[in-house]
Amino acid sequence: MAAERCRGLASTPRCGSNGTFVRNRLVLGVSMLWPAVVACSPVHSRLRPPYLLDGRSYSETELGARAVQRCLSGGRVAAELPPVPFTTDGCTGASDAGITECCIEHDTAYWCGGAARLRVVADARLRRCVDARRGPLVAGVVYAAVRVGGSGWLPFPWRWGYGYPWLRARPTSVQVPGGGEGSSGSQAPRR
Repeated sequence: MAAERCRGLASTPRCGSNGTFVRNRLVLGVSMLWPAVVACSPVHSRLRPPYLLDGRSYSETELGARAVQRCLSGGRVAAELPPVPFTTDGCTGASDAGITECCIEHDTAYWCGGAARLRVVADARLRRCVDARRGPLVAGVVYAAVRVGGSGWLPFPWRWGYGYPWLRARPTSVQVPGGGEGSSGSQAPRR
């Protein structure tokens, strides 16, 4: 069908030399992937200790323990903690200039995962944090990147719930900060 639309138009920018929409599809594919590259994407701890958060210095072990504590304080029980150890690389694909702390906090939430509503909350917090440090333009770009490239169903190491193996069952019944249940699943024990 695409070949029929391009018949006689092979020399136009819209059609490739073989009569397909090659160039347009390539441009579309690349333009859809760049947000995923810019997103905060913890693959391994690229940053080296000490990690500075909340005016305090953390070792790698202490940062991992802090991530576990954040999961537990969000309503998760120990049996539901991610099996993959916490890692962060700050703001993958983007300059860490002034927003590393924002990205580490965001990585903590993404490692923990949970209900889709928790991802919305984590991304909104990242946006507010980056906005306070770098302004609304940078915050908007970072926010768009994590919303597009951070979905849990994507096979990327920076996806929502990256502390769990990809496409494996993970807890979704975690309390949403500010009240309310994170999903329609069973309720997590209250602490």
